[in-house]
Amino acid sequence: MCAEKRTFDFIYLDPPWDRAEILLKKLNPLLKKLMKKDSCIILELDEKQAKLAEWLSYDLYKTCHYGRAMLLFYNISKLQE
Repeated sequence: MCAEKRTFDFIYLDPPWDRAEILLKKLNPLLKKLMKKDSCIILELDEKQAKLAEWLSYDLYKTCHYGRAMLLFYNISKLQE
């Protein structure tokens, strides 16, 4: 593992749908440390997992559907001020 503290403009999360709930619960507290101000998190889920959108404690500003897949776009700028 790299000792550098890197931050990112956006992070794309595409967890295995059958493990999404477990992984999101673990990732949620870690994501803020990885993000720059005004960053974006994009989460891909099965449309049947829409309730998991609430697991990320960021501002959900856009949702798109592609077949069974659903993309959720979050902004974290308000949380880092």
